[in-house]
Amino acid sequence: MLVTSPGARAVAEARALHARLVAEGMPVAGAVANRVTPPLWPTGQACPTTAELAAALEAGDGALAAGLALALDEHQRMAAADAAAVAELLAATPGANAVVPRLEEDIHDLRGLAALTERLRDERG
Repeated sequence: MLVTSPGARAVAEARALHARLVAEGMPVAGAVANRVTPPLWPTGQACPTTAELAAALEAGDGALAAGLALALDEHQRMAAADAAAVAELLAATPGANAVVPRLEEDIHDLRGLAALTERLRDERG
């Protein structure tokens, strides 16, 4: 199994390693993309605007709304970049592939690993 992050350089390195392993006759079962930024909204759906966020905030704070809109937009751009890199990786590595989302906390024990397992099962349906 190849395991990589969704960064462009990391995906390029994983693809090169995959090609080398295949050329050497080594079996590669698939790939895991780890720490992938999940989108906050479905693809194609726009983030809330500064005006919409300002209206939703009780104080109607324009500066806070502008900062929040910027942060949400940045997150969505990162998620889109990760999705593109992961699609490239998975297209180049046939087999059992998995995408592990970026988590709020690192996994340090079996309890955390079990929670991740359940989360991945829920996402697959």
